[in-house]
Amino acid sequence: MRPQVASQLKNLSDIRARVAVSLPRKAAQITRLKNGLTVVSNENYSPLVRLAIIVNAGPRHESGDQRGLSHVLRHTMELGTRDYSGASISRRLENVSCTSTREHLIYSLDGLRETMYNFRLFGHAVSASSPAPWELKQIEPNLAWDNTLMADQPNIRMLEALHDAAYKGTLGNSLYAAPYMVGKHTVEQLGAFRNQTFCAKRMAVVGFGMSHGEVEDISRMISNHVREGSGSPVEPAKYIGGSARIGTESSLVHAALVTEGVSLFSKDALPLAILQRAMGTGMHVKWSDNTAASKLTQAACKVAKDPLAVSCININYTDSGLFGFHVAAQSAEMDKVLRALVAQFGAVTKSGLTQQEVQRAKERLKSSLAMQHESSVDSLEDVCVQACTQGTLSNLEETLQAVDKVTINDVNNVAKKVINGKPSMAAIGKLDGISWLEELM
Repeated sequence: MRPQVASQLKNLSDIRARVAVSLPRKAAQITRLKNGLTVVSNENYSPLVRLAIIVNAGPRHESGDQRGLSHVLRHTMELGTRDYSGASISRRLENVSCTSTREHLIYSLDGLRETMYNFRLFGHAVSASSPAPWELKQIEPNLAWDNTLMADQPNIRMLEALHDAAYKGTLGNSLYAAPYMVGKHTVEQLGAFRNQTFCAKRMAVVGFGMSHGEVEDISRMISNHVREGSGSPVEPAKYIGGSARIGTESSLVHAALVTEGVSLFSKDALPLAILQRAMGTGMHVKWSDNTAASKLTQAACKVAKDPLAVSCININYTDSGLFGFHVAAQSAEMDKVLRALVAQFGAVTKSGLTQQEVQRAKERLKSSLAMQHESSVDSLEDVCVQACTQGTLSNLEETLQAVDKVTINDVNNVAKKVINGKPSMAAIGKLDGISWLEELM
């Protein structure tokens, strides 16, 4: 290596060392404004800044003619406010998105530190959105396109049908506006739904790569455009159990069978997460057959010759959850695969897991939690939900220690309690010859 180049590299290393020393690690901060709006910051010194606004306004809060309004709200942010036109917002806010869970809407914006002035506009666009009637017409193609994409993805259609069968309203409401409702929503309906849900105590503002003062400043501006209080009361989830079958010409069948799981904050949440890892959550090594680590894959491969995929489902909401399995297999083999998977779940309730299986599942869970914590992209939704629902943030080290404290009896007891619950099932594809839920159980 040339001496000049070596000298430059040494100088660069010295600069990096000095910078590292001058940037002390900061813990995430969480506070509440006087009106109840939650503010979270994580100054990680990244040149890429990420701001998210989470609102407890997902489809579970829709009722009657409000169905589909949360889907509409995912597309209204760039339509304009009283102070800014939609064109000016779209021109200045590029890397902006809105995703939806069944309980929350999460608006997010990525940008460089030198463009942080745009983050105030982002907060204004989310909190003060006031589209005109003709602007709602502009997003109808977007809603229709979302429905078209969903219709082409059988796994998503299956999950939508599964929630509809398992719950009475609330968590059973779809993430998508029904095709017959596209274009039927009015500005008045949208405004009424926002008034019920866009309230300070139902919102949180989360900033990654920002100081807490900067996030609080944006939060105070947002507070000027939202109501105080908690808005409309949240209707409790009603798990009822049921089945849904969607017949198509596809020979590749997607099916899921679940019982009611546990909520996000249940004492059984960690034991059930460990049980999920023990049963199997899909491939972790590319091109692997996944038979060594997944009890579900082992059971399915014993009765099937064609390729298949199976994973344990563990979906947690604030007051309910779903636990079971999702499998994709050929129609000709699906019935015996389903029976094998149901038998495998039944065997766990009778004989339980071994200490070795529980310990291996714990290590998988801990590695998954640690890797999620490394990326602000992966951890953003988790941080947002924690801030919005419980007003506190979990500590990774404390969570990993809590996983280690879970005993084999905790896991086996929660397996019996959850798996023996009332089942729900959904399937999509060529369903001839595939047993109904009552026949499988």
